[in-house]
Amino acid sequence: MAWLPFELEAIAAADIVDVGGVSIPVARAEDLVVYEAVAFRPRDQQDIERLLTLHGTNIDLARVRRIIDEFAQAMEEPERLAAFDRIVVAVLGLGG
Repeated sequence: MAWLPFELEAIAAADIVDVGGVSIPVARAEDLVVYEAVAFRPRDQQDIERLLTLHGTNIDLARVRRIIDEFAQAMEEPERLAAFDRIVVAVLGLGG
């Protein structure tokens, strides 16, 4: 189920993975990063670190930052983007 435009986009772009002959849609790593950044509990921040470690070179960081910024503004927590950027720098050594 999807409610927001981002969620509809994430569902539409899901990768299809074959598991024992059954095709299962799986969210792209960059969409998972966004979901984790919206929740942003300590566990979610660790999950972001893991996702960036495993998939960082395949993640569109500009898109992820734009979406996180939109959610952060809507939640009135603009500092969330800076916190995400700190994780990116720590894991990938890149600016956000």
